[in-house]
Amino acid sequence: MIEYLPIVLTGIGLTASILYYSIILRNANKTQKMQLETRQVQMFMMIGNVRNSIEFQRLFYRVAYIDEWSDIEDYYRKYNPEKNLDGYSEHLYIWQLFDTIGFLLEKSVIDLSFLDDLLKTSIMDVWIKYEPVIYALRERSSKPKLWKQFEYLANELMKTT
Repeated sequence: MIEYLPIVLTGIGLTASILYYSIILRNANKTQKMQLETRQVQMFMMIGNVRNSIEFQRLFYRVAYIDEWSDIEDYYRKYNPEKNLDGYSEHLYIWQLFDTIGFLLEKSVIDLSFLDDLLKTSIMDVWIKYEPVIYALRERSSKPKLWKQFEYLANELMKTT
């Protein structure tokens, strides 16, 4: 009987090691998930802070609802940087913000449900209004990936309808 004691003790030690490792791995996964959720909430709060500022609200309203043009050439006449740097910069600011958010979504840094709840209407209003302009800018600048993450964001939000 004593000759089996080392084998039994080795088996008990191995079992204890496996259980310990499983517990450590499970806790590490929980911690990693909590860190990801925390990062997403922090990102959501930062986006919300930008969105809720009075300056952004004024800028967004002007870009989304006041600025007008009849066709692409009219847009270039009214908003090209040589003639209207302020108007052009305002458009770029909004597009870049949404492009950045699209990048974060594509990299799974932020969850689509956060964006769907908070920004869907704003993003879709701007995308629908400026989609032809953005496509034309891609052609004119020979940059086919210009504002691609903004487009990705709009397409993903469209799927949630």
